[in-house]
Amino acid sequence: MPETSSRPSTQEPTAIPAELSKQLADFQRSLWRIKVTEAVLAGLFGLIISFLMVFALERLFPIPALVRLAILISGTSLAAVFAPYWVRRWVYGHRREEQLARLISRKFPKLGDRLLGIVELQGQQEAKEVMSPELRAAAMIHVANQAAKRDMNDALPYSRHKKLALGVLMGAAAITFGFSIAPKAGGNALKRWLMPLSDTDHYTFTQFDTDKMPNPLVVPLGEAFSFNAPLKEDSDNKPATARARYGQQEWLQAELGENGSYQFEFTGQETQDRITIEAGDAKHSVWVEPEVRPEVSGFEATVALPDYLQLDPRNVDIRTGVLTALEGSKVVLKGSFSRQISKAIARLEPQPLEETAISKSSSAPIEAENPSDLESSRTKVQEADKKAEIENLVKLPEPRDLQLSLDGANVSTESIGLGRFHASVPFTWTDVKGLEGAGSFKVEIKTSEDQIPTSYIQGIERNIVILAEETLEFDIISEDDFGLREIGLSWVGSYNKPSDKEPANGSLTLKKGSPSSNRLSERAIFSPQTYGIEPQTLILSAYTEDYKPGRGRIFSEPITIYILTRDEHAQVIKKRFDRVISELEDAARKELNNLDENERLDKNNTAEELQSADAKEQLAESEQKEAENAEKMKEIAKKMEEIFKDAARNGELDQKTMKEMADALQNMKELGEKD
Repeated sequence: MPETSSRPSTQEPTAIPAELSKQLADFQRSLWRIKVTEAVLAGLFGLIISFLMVFALERLFPIPALVRLAILISGTSLAAVFAPYWVRRWVYGHRREEQLARLISRKFPKLGDRLLGIVELQGQQEAKEVMSPELRAAAMIHVANQAAKRDMNDALPYSRHKKLALGVLMGAAAITFGFSIAPKAGGNALKRWLMPLSDTDHYTFTQFDTDKMPNPLVVPLGEAFSFNAPLKEDSDNKPATARARYGQQEWLQAELGENGSYQFEFTGQETQDRITIEAGDAKHSVWVEPEVRPEVSGFEATVALPDYLQLDPRNVDIRTGVLTALEGSKVVLKGSFSRQISKAIARLEPQPLEETAISKSSSAPIEAENPSDLESSRTKVQEADKKAEIENLVKLPEPRDLQLSLDGANVSTESIGLGRFHASVPFTWTDVKGLEGAGSFKVEIKTSEDQIPTSYIQGIERNIVILAEETLEFDIISEDDFGLREIGLSWVGSYNKPSDKEPANGSLTLKKGSPSSNRLSERAIFSPQTYGIEPQTLILSAYTEDYKPGRGRIFSEPITIYILTRDEHAQVIKKRFDRVISELEDAARKELNNLDENERLDKNNTAEELQSADAKEQLAESEQKEAENAEKMKEIAKKMEEIFKDAARNGELDQKTMKEMADALQNMKELGEKD
């Protein structure tokens, strides 16, 4: 007899009928499809509603960035939060058959309980003694038959996907309509909705061209000013009028100009505030800062003199607006201002010279090779004067803008070469805040010619008679507007009678100068014999040279020196002595006549009569004559002393003549000392 096991036998799990399994799978697919659709539509609906809120509200006023951010977060939360939750609940939460059975039981409780029961039976593994396989299968078939009589889709939970779809369609239609009538507004709203924290400007149908409206706007302190509010060329709406106000002041109205802008005229302001402009649905504000206009704080010129002068550049203060510079110089104008400069304009405007501006005067020093050429040189100068007047009419350079260098509050021009013309250089400037200067600053440039130096002799008569061995002492002085190279003496002689000898001709450098020597002076000691000059007529001049190329020596007015032999000298002395004696005799006669007149007046009048007006007048006239005659006697005595000295130097006058001169000199001194 076979051995029997003591453990009860188990049965394999029984599967749900295929028809019921298919019915549950169809129910599950329908559930998933509907709920996923709801999640997607809900997310889309949230995004559409949030965008429509921004689109609609932006037509009324610009929404602040944080509010737009909150609206965007609210709209995306349906897609980012609700949709995952919804999918998890309805898709991942209804993957198994018992989950589906519980959902069905909400609509069909009995059927749902039976479905839940057979699902549980399907997974049980009892012994055959507890439930036979046939009984388990029969139960499942019975429930499957009952389920087949039902439409499982009736057990699906309430669905909002149609309403959501309708809402999405309506929202999409609204967006489409909005974009069709206002595409720019729609695009702007979309950008500001997607990027709420960006600096995208709020779109309005009326569009101000804010790029052409400075912000902040700097205006002159206390001065009336204009404010221009232009519209963009592609502005959808261009209202005929706009209004604006400064701070809380009254509104100003302005009409749209032909240039597509509104121009407002504001009175002078002294405090900072905001200008608010409104036109159509557009509103814009600009911060205004009244400031003092930039002013000139200093102006100077760096003058580079012509190279031949060998002088360093000079800085000249030209705050007066006038600069005098040498022709051929190069000038750089430099200005400093009260505020940093962003823009400056300077224009060179050449002007003709006056007809005689640089002509040489006939009384000016004359340039010549030697003193004997002075007269012919003077004629040449007069001809040059006429030529210079014609040259002054030469075509001027064309006016032009100068290149400028800006360095903070400083402005400097390019190097300006000065020719035979004057010039005017007006400056205008704008500071970094956009304020122009209160007015232009004009520099008047006056060109001058390198003047001919002057040279003259002091301390000696223009005509003098000497012996060859005598020595003359005098001062030479030379002056120039710039440097002097040297000064000296130059002479040229001539014989009064035909002679085979060559007349004297020579020069002597007395002192060297330098580029910075404007004045040179020297005590000259000249003795004809020292330089081998025999008796003759000598033309002696002082000369000077400056540094101007090709100018040569400039001579002073000459002095004439008559160098005589001793015999000629003695004859001259005798003639001078005779003239002085004649003058002395005239003076003595006048003195005697005056004395006789005084004695006669005293003899013919009493003491009382001498006190009368006529007598006093005669006495005063007599005293005046006496004083004049006494002065004349002193002059004659001085001349006699000079003649006596010259006679003593001659050495060849006879003793008799010398004694006559000495006696005459003594008599004059005694006569001059008498009352």
